[in-house]
Amino acid sequence: MAIGWAGLASILKLRIGFAIALTALAGVAVASGPAPEAWRIGLLALAVLAASGAAGAFNQYAERDLDARMLRTRDRPFASGKLAAGPIWPWAIGILGAAGIALAAWAAGWVAAGYVFLGAFVYGVVYTVWLKRRTALNIVVGGLAGSFALLAGAAAVDPAPQAVPMILAVVLFLWTPPHFWSLAFALKDDYARAGVPMLPVVMPAGRAAWIILGHSVVLALLALLPAAYGLGPIYLAAAALGGGWFVWQSIRLVARPDAARAMANFRASLVQLVLLLTGAMLDGQAIGTARAESAKEMRALMFNDRAALAYSQKAIGRALEPHALLDRKGEARDLGEYRGRPLVVGLIYTSCSHVCPLIVQHLRQAETMARPAVGRESFQVAIVGIDSSADTPQRMALYARSQGLDKPGWEFFSADEATIERLAANLGFLYAPVAGGFDHLSQVSVIDANGRVYRQVYGENFAPQALVEPLKDLIYGGSPDYTTLSGLAKRVRLICTVYDPNQGGYRFSYGIFFGLVIGAMTVLGSFVLLVRVWLRQMRPRGAIR
Repeated sequence: MAIGWAGLASILKLRIGFAIALTALAGVAVASGPAPEAWRIGLLALAVLAASGAAGAFNQYAERDLDARMLRTRDRPFASGKLAAGPIWPWAIGILGAAGIALAAWAAGWVAAGYVFLGAFVYGVVYTVWLKRRTALNIVVGGLAGSFALLAGAAAVDPAPQAVPMILAVVLFLWTPPHFWSLAFALKDDYARAGVPMLPVVMPAGRAAWIILGHSVVLALLALLPAAYGLGPIYLAAAALGGGWFVWQSIRLVARPDAARAMANFRASLVQLVLLLTGAMLDGQAIGTARAESAKEMRALMFNDRAALAYSQKAIGRALEPHALLDRKGEARDLGEYRGRPLVVGLIYTSCSHVCPLIVQHLRQAETMARPAVGRESFQVAIVGIDSSADTPQRMALYARSQGLDKPGWEFFSADEATIERLAANLGFLYAPVAGGFDHLSQVSVIDANGRVYRQVYGENFAPQALVEPLKDLIYGGSPDYTTLSGLAKRVRLICTVYDPNQGGYRFSYGIFFGLVIGAMTVLGSFVLLVRVWLRQMRPRGAIR
């Protein structure tokens, strides 16, 4: 039976989905670092909407018997019979959710996609399947769904945790219970009829009202905290106004715990949420590093280690554009000439007396280690001087000889200032002139055979293996022993090895490691659950259980 656009919006719970997508946009706004391109932000919002819609649809499918017993939900498509339940629905819903997660990964990275997945999983499985019919605290855990959306938006800017997004995620987590308990209070007879153990159903009205008030007070106070971490007066005023209104309505509910005041409290919670998100988005650019709208502002990012790292990582997957360079002989060259094999690019300036020589020498050690493993002529190294006034072709030739690198497989380039700026932006390399030289990111970029940035290697003292491994991946299409247990362990170590700007070196990230483990277990559990639902639907109605 056709259900129309209104029915589709009902199945996907699009009103909730748009609110969650707005929450993700707020996460982008409050995170410190260079803003992603507008199209990436838009696609992330669409991904969140798709994943949220999948979770909402699964909620309605799994609860169609419960929805049919409630006045508020009995007209929903599955509950009313407008859509017949069948084994195809869990798979269709799963495909929609997977598409949303994949879109988030493409637009904003795997960390953001992980948060999108967790938000959908918490609402669709943890809340709907495991908790809702079992405990009055069901919505407490279910509140994590909105928190993960905000963290997904923040991760699109910087995958590393930041104070303001984390605090706001906790605020959203605390906002959900009193918001939903207020609705359940107003409709407690409906929930009781359906047998759902919502808090206002299982305890006296007065006690439930006091619990809602306690949550709203803690929420209102905590919502002010982001102002201490850089959010401006607009957010502070919005948080104070919204929190104060919610607390006042909760006090009125305690004074007279009835359905009318519970519904007024529910509406006050919505007002608070709108004010919080709007204030956060308006004031978001006041925290951390200013969003870069010009090359000069971009260079300022280098003084924020994590922002500089995020800016550099955004270049991964970016195509290397044409850049007019001069080699040591003064002849015009373009890095595009090296397509067909990997290219390693380092940006330095020749008058540097400490960091740049270290980068070049460690690059030389890595190159010496890599050549026997992947072939003598399998990749090229290019060093580009960023000091357009001093790093002339003659100076670059002299520098190559002084470093013992006047040999095949290496080339040293010069360029004018505008070209250097474009190349640096292309590679995600930050630098700024200072007295006596340049401040710059210690970075080497690995370009694949198709001319796209494949990996960034950081630090003047990077381990040679950090460069050798991506070269082996590019040349061999992945190290040949990754199908073995030892090879898999090697791959996991490589994935979990991250550059720490505070330590100035690489370290093993246990956060990423346990994230991989938990993610793998969650995906496996979700698959098993979907198979069980499908098998249950395929079982004949009269079959013995």
